Order: sequence, then C-alpha cells, then structure tokens
Amino acid sequence: MRETSSGMRLDALACIRHLCEHYAEPQLYQQLAPSLCPLLLHCCNDTYYKSIAQALRAIGAYMYPLRPTVMTTSNQLMEMLPVFEVLKAKLLATDIDQEVKESALECFGHLVACTGDLPAFSPTLQACLPPFVERIKNDVTRSTAIKALKTICISTVHVAALSTVLAAVGGQLSLYLSQNSRAFRQQCLDALVHLVRKYGSAIPTETMMHILTDIVPFITDTDLYITDLCVQVASQVLQASPQMAPAVVDRCVLPVLLVCRSSLLQGSALDSILSFLSRLAQHREHCPFERLRQELSDTSVVAAAQAQAQRHVIGTLAKGLAAVVSSSATDVQTGAIQHFLGKIKQCGASPGPEAAQQCELSLLALGETGKTMDLSHTPDFCETLLQQLESSQDEIRLAAALALGYATVGAMGTLLKVVIDNTQQAGASAKGQKTQYLLLTSLREVIAIGVTQRGPGDQSLAEHLRPHVPRVLPILAQYADSNEESVRNVVSESLGHLLMVDQAAVLQALAPLLASKESWRVRAAAVSAVRFAAAKQCPASTIMPLKDQLLRCLADEELQVRKAALHSLNVACLSPTSTEIFRTHTDYIFDRIKEDSKQKPELIREVDLGPFKHKVDDGLPLRKFAYTVSTSLLSAYPEQIVSPSLIDLVLQGLADNEDVQVICCQLLQDLCSWNFALFRIIGRIGDVVEPFDRCIMRCIKQVQAKQQVGRAMDMLRLYARTLRVVEPIAETNQHKVFVDFMARIMKDSVFAQVYEHASSGKDSL
Repeated sequence: MRETSSGMRLDALACIRHLCEHYAEPQLYQQLAPSLCPLLLHCCNDTYYKSIAQALRAIGAYMYPLRPTVMTTSNQLMEMLPVFEVLKAKLLATDIDQEVKESALECFGHLVACTGDLPAFSPTLQACLPPFVERIKNDVTRSTAIKALKTICISTVHVAALSTVLAAVGGQLSLYLSQNSRAFRQQCLDALVHLVRKYGSAIPTETMMHILTDIVPFITDTDLYITDLCVQVASQVLQASPQMAPAVVDRCVLPVLLVCRSSLLQGSALDSILSFLSRLAQHREHCPFERLRQELSDTSVVAAAQAQAQRHVIGTLAKGLAAVVSSSATDVQTGAIQHFLGKIKQCGASPGPEAAQQCELSLLALGETGKTMDLSHTPDFCETLLQQLESSQDEIRLAAALALGYATVGAMGTLLKVVIDNTQQAGASAKGQKTQYLLLTSLREVIAIGVTQRGPGDQSLAEHLRPHVPRVLPILAQYADSNEESVRNVVSESLGHLLMVDQAAVLQALAPLLASKESWRVRAAAVSAVRFAAAKQCPASTIMPLKDQLLRCLADEELQVRKAALHSLNVACLSPTSTEIFRTHTDYIFDRIKEDSKQKPELIREVDLGPFKHKVDDGLPLRKFAYTVSTSLLSAYPEQIVSPSLIDLVLQGLADNEDVQVICCQLLQDLCSWNFALFRIIGRIGDVVEPFDRCIMRCIKQVQAKQQVGRAMDMLRLYARTLRVVEPIAETNQHKVFVDFMARIMKDSVFAQVYEHASSGKDSL
C-alpha cells in the first residue's frame, strides 16, 4: 500500500479485504491493526478514486476481526475512530465519484454494525447520521444506503443512536413503496422487516401508521413475494409494538384473509401469513377468535373453482384455522375443537357441496391443529375420524386420512398404535382395501413428517416410529404389487422414509421386493423407495447397501422398472449427501442411458380413433428420463461424463420428439459452460449444424403456414438460446461451418428477431 503504483495498491487493498471477510484467527488481525489502520486511512485520502473506494471497503471488512463478537472488543478497535470523520466528509460531499459514495455507505454500515453501541464512537456516529439519512433520500445513492441500513439492522449490536433518525428512515422507506421498480420495492420492504424487528419499539406511532397504510395495497395474490414481505412487516409491527394491534387489525386483517382464499398462496408467503395469524390470535380484545374463525371458515369463494383449486384453498384455510387455534387460550381451543367435531358429525351420508366442504375443512383443521397439540384424549376424536374414512365422498375420505396422519404427529404415543391397528384390521374385502389404502395415506404422512420434525422434549418423532416398523413393513409389501400407481407411490414413499428410521429392518424387507421375479410393479415400487430416501438427503450409508440393486434395475427387462431406477438415480446424483456413491459407476450408467435413449419401433403402437389413426410412443417417457439423468450426471460428475459421446447423445436427441429436444438443448448449453470440456468437444461443433438447421427450418415453415405457431415460436426461442451459447465458442475457434450456418440462418427475418431477443435478454422464456 506504500507503492506509488496504483495497481499494486488496489491489489493489496483487495487482498486485505478478502482476507478480512474470511478471517479465522482475529488475534492476528488485531496485532496488525496499529500498522495497517494508518495505511488504510492514508489510502482514503488518495487522489485516485478507485484506491479510495477499495480502502473504504477494506476498512469495513477489517472491523469484524477487531470485534468478532459483542463481548470481545479489542483495544485496537480505537484505531478506527478517525474513520468516522473521513466518512462524514464523503457522505457530505456531492462532487465525488459514484463508486466512492457507494463504498463510503457500505463502510458506514459495517462500522455502525460493529461499533454502534460503544460510547467512544457515539459522538462521531451521531454526526454522521444526518448525512446518512440524506443519502437514503437521494435517488442516486438510496439503494446502497438501504443496503447499509439493513447491515446495521441485522447486526447483533443495538445502536441506540439510531433512535433519532428512525422516524425519518422508516417514513422514507414507506414512501418508497409507491415506486414502480419492483426490485427496489422489494429491497425497501426487506429493510423495513429488519428495521421494525430490531427497533420497532422505538419507532414513533405516526411512522408505524404510515408504514401499515403503505403496505396494505401490496398484500395481494398477484405478487406473493412482495406479499410475503408486507405480511412480515405487519407481523413485526404487531410483535414490536403491541399497542399497534388495533391499527394492524383494522388495516391488514382483511387483505390477509382475502389472500388466504387464493388458490395461488403457497411457500414462504403462506408461512408468513400463518405466523401473522398466530400472533393476531394473541390479541383477542382487538380481534376476537370468532371473527377469525368465521372468516377462515368461509368456503363460498371456492364453489366455482376447479376441484384441485378447491382442495388447495380448503387446505390453506385449514392451516390458518389451526394457526389461530394453536395460539389461542385453552378455553378457546376446547371450544374450537368441539365446533370442528360438531361440523363433521353433522355431515350426513350424502352431504351437499357446501356441507361437504365444511366437513373437509373441519377435518383438515383438526389434523393441522393436532400437529402441535395432543387431541387423542378429546372425546369421540378417533371414532369420528375413522368413521369418515367410510364416507361416500372421496374428498372427505382423503381429508379424514390426512387429518388422522397429521394428528398422529402430535400424539405419537397413542394415535400411532391406533392407525397401525386399524390398518391391519381393515380386511381383504374391496371396502376394507379402500380403507386400508386411506390408512396407509395417514401412515405416510406420519412417517414423512416424523423423519424431519422433533417432538416434545426434543425427542425425535422417528424414535416413536421405530418400534412399529416391523408391523408396518408387511402391509407396505402387500400393497407394493397394487395395480394403482398412486397406491404404489404411497408404498415407495413410506419405505423410503422408513429407511431413515430403521435401516436394518427396511433393507431386509426391500431385498426380496427388489429381487421379485413375479411382478415388475413390486420391483418398481421398491427401487422408487431410494428416490424418496435421497430426496430427504439421507446419509450415504443409508443408500449404499442398495447401490448394486439400483444399478441392476437399470438393465431390467421391464421398461417401467428402468424408468423408476433412472428417476431414483437422478435424485440420488443431485442429492448432496449421496452424490459420491455413484461416481465410480458413471461409465456403466452412461452406457445404460445411451441404450434407453434410443427410439425403438417395437414400443410404438398405433391407436385406431375412428376417422384417423394415432401413434403412441410408449418409450418416450423412458427416453426423457434418460436424457434428464444425463444432464444430472453432467452436473454431478463433469470430469467423468464430458466426452464426444455426449455430443452423439445430443445429436440423437435433436432428431427425437420435441420434448426430448428441449432436454438436449439444455444439455448442450450445460456442456458448453464447462471451460475444461471445450477442447474435448470443439471438434464436434460442426456436427450440430445439420440437426439445428433441420429443426429451425421446420419451425419457420410452421410459423409461415400458421400451424401451431405458439409451439413453433417456443422451440425457435429454445434453439436461439442454445445457439447463442455455442456461437462464441465456434467464433473463437474459427469454426467456418458453424459461422457460415449462423450467417445463413440469420437472413431469415423470423429467426433473426427471435435470436435478437434472446441475445438482448428480452426473451420471455
């Protein structure tokens, strides 16, 4: 840093910054501070703006080794006290470079996050806050300033000095929500969440009211990520300032309940809304339970929706009801549970649509509530749910099965035995088999939740399951040969999850199923269990004993077994815990992929539809799986997979069905992204010209003839994106055949427009 060469200084400053960002021994940096800090401060007064910016970033990173935790403050931290004076000058200056402004704001955020609670830094910090607020208000620097504010808010240090500017900062962030930029609105909401979470109790009531008013218009189902952040803000306001509960109820409850009735609600937005409803239930005086129950029990909005959308909305409303009930007082919980049971009992043998929906909602609400409460001692609880398994309505039967499974999670000691006993006693009649399948669904839910959650007292729910595994396995083995694919999926999922509960017992049960010569369905169900175990990121030792059987199934004579094996292999290769298991077998796997990716005439059959005949390719699903697995292998084991043979696979796929072409184009793009692989494939670049030429011309003719225009344009966009990745490689290596092909194909106006959009990032796909 003492060098006169600006390049050397920049490299030295960047090196210090990266070292500080990944420090391991803070004592070493503390010892060097008396020597390094003056040099860093000297660089802040350099004449070259890049040196100033890098010095400020290095100072911001250096703060953390000087104070690794709140309780361990080194004496060398005082070396950084003059930095605030430098920052104040940079924050006030208007005629400095933009990069210096941004780096000064970043540095300020890190300094306050580390030293904001220390009395020695308080006076200089107070002097820097007004210009910092002005930077938040400035259109040019506001984004960087808001990032710095978030850095301060997520720090473990409580900065009392911020109380003087909380009103201005909170009001400005709230005002920015009306901006058209979605990305900037998202950034402001994210900062508001952290600001209210940490300093909400010190934010003035008037500012809080402005924030609540400004977030309400964005609580909709049109942008769930923005809705998620808005609901988080409202939830944090409710937690940080309980006196704001009337305003939160008045402004936010209605739009949140409207979103609850949307068939689009899912993911983190749903989690935030459930958390909000849980906190809302604790304010009975402002938002009575009965009001929330009535609003969340209104299923009239789903009457005109499709069946799948109805199930989704009813499931969401049930989760909302359970969140409210679980957070309410004991007397409210008892009354709500009795109300749900009463609704279920009122449902007759042939209920109308409204009664059936209310019954389904009550069942699911009971089940969701039972995840966190023990409902096994509630009178008539088990009997009512078991009785509904014999309902005439499919939706009610499935809801009862799911509810029984969910409730078992909260009452493992009692309900698990009930579920298993009833499954064994269901009988072999047609009616008994249907009930047994529903009880298997209940058991699947228990197992799926049990392997990931922990019960009361931090005891794993899997420990409750383990003693019952020997009783469950014969039932699962019995249904592994079912003609219904949905039943076999339940069996596979249950076996895969149980593999993580009692490995020895499940391996012993899987061995005869994988070796079964009597039915391919049994082998397919057994090999699919590996997929569900790998999807839960089980330890490699769990899947290792099944490796040889899985590889053997890749060469099974039955197409469906090979497809199931490829699916399981695909998940296992991408799972971070089991990737290494198959590294030494990539050659064999790739050989099987090449075999299964071929079009086979014997798998193509002709269906007579009267006026015309239609060809059905039964081998297409297997080929699609084979190409998908090759993409996963390239991602997991690039060194072993990259070869000219992979180009042959791509060329073969480009002559196949359009669904296969989509996967092949992605495979070619991934292949070109590996720099080490280019020398292995560069000689084959010219081979892709003919298939792409054929595919593109076919789509162009379809567009010109107005035949399947939408599909043809989608494929043209796909080809354009792929060629855009390949073209720089061909040009760099002066590949004349490919360059001539691109020059010729770009003369077509349709493709030229599509390619231009793909190159400019305007491609809608």
